[in-house]
Amino acid sequence: MSITVHILGGFPPPVTGAAKNNALFAQDLSGRGLDVRKLNTSGPTISHARGRGYHFSRAKVNLKAAFKILFGKSGPVYIVPDGGLGIIYTAFHCVLAKIRNRNTILHHRTFLYIDNHSQFVSIINKVCGRSALNVFLSEGMKDKFVKRYGTKNNIVVGNSHYVELTNLDLGIKQNYAVGHLSNLCREKGFFDVCDLFENLHSKSSEVTLHLGGPIIDTEVKDRIDALKSKYGESFQYYGPLYGEEKQLFYNRCRFFLFPTRYPLEAAPNVVYEALSAGCVVIATTNGCIPEMLPGVRGKSIPIEIFADAATETVLSTLKEDDLRDRAIKIRDDLQREIAEDKLRYERMVRMLINREEKYDS
Repeated sequence: MSITVHILGGFPPPVTGAAKNNALFAQDLSGRGLDVRKLNTSGPTISHARGRGYHFSRAKVNLKAAFKILFGKSGPVYIVPDGGLGIIYTAFHCVLAKIRNRNTILHHRTFLYIDNHSQFVSIINKVCGRSALNVFLSEGMKDKFVKRYGTKNNIVVGNSHYVELTNLDLGIKQNYAVGHLSNLCREKGFFDVCDLFENLHSKSSEVTLHLGGPIIDTEVKDRIDALKSKYGESFQYYGPLYGEEKQLFYNRCRFFLFPTRYPLEAAPNVVYEALSAGCVVIATTNGCIPEMLPGVRGKSIPIEIFADAATETVLSTLKEDDLRDRAIKIRDDLQREIAEDKLRYERMVRMLINREEKYDS
């Protein structure tokens, strides 16, 4: 008889990094023969584009999930705590999981309640005690959480284990190509990328900008239209990208820009995807990003000085680095991290389904 595992969190649609990772986790557990119950708490749209019915919809799906935790089939529960006001729902779900004596894993995927104290996270820790395991995306994330909340049941499992390493096609990588792929909006750095491109292009007309992802609002569309008109072939917008088209996008770019301002940012999948294609990543310091970009991989820069520092970084890299040699080094460095994270991930799965597995202190 297979073990039933309840996975509570967002699932696509809409497509976000956390929702995608939850879907991959559910798929993996199902492939291992476990009975996976997806308790989807996603709203009708991504958080960057909320409408009138957003909060009503969130309340509805969270109440449905709560009912299944309390009255559903016995088995462990894996919870991705909400980063915003939805943390209230998470606290409620944890209380119900405790009532049902469910083995519980809390997989933290945001820094919002780590950088800023949340009374509801404190409540969650008191309710769960040593009966729950806290999973973090980096050592720095874990250390900050422990310093603020004092929990002792912790492991680190980075997002790199989700990366599928494909063939590194250096033949199409363009020396002066900079790229940005995300839900295109102000919070994820779209306008910062555009401003940076225009600054770089004024210093070197060989620089090209490659953009991918869905357009979130009309302001973004207007800027894209203006760039197309002004820069012609030096500017390319591909729309939403998936599968081989997305890999082709990364392989084409030498630099990947991710000046995110998103307050819920943690360990963005797109950064790992870009690194897997040998891109030099230049991003802001949100979340785990500084830990994701050591040494040869790239640079994290505070948003306050991003424009000037990123321009200098791109131009100096173009002068000094060998494109192919650095791409290979980036890829090799990431490959080592992926191997380590896969081992940690396997331990997390064992700890979810087996109470006998010991916690770290």
